[in-house]
Amino acid sequence: MHLKTGTINGVKGLAGYVKGLSGKEYTVVFITTIFQNLPIKRNRFKMLF
Repeated sequence: MHLKTGTINGVKGLAGYVKGLSGKEYTVVFITTIFQNLPIKRNRFKMLF
């Protein structure tokens, strides 16, 4: 698994790829702005980083 985090203009993202059990590579992308004003969920999102 290879992942990269990033933030720009209040948008947080996590992207990269993972290898499945079959050996096939899958792209993973998670982008959000919803956590900016929600302290509890923002803390959960920080755990990803």
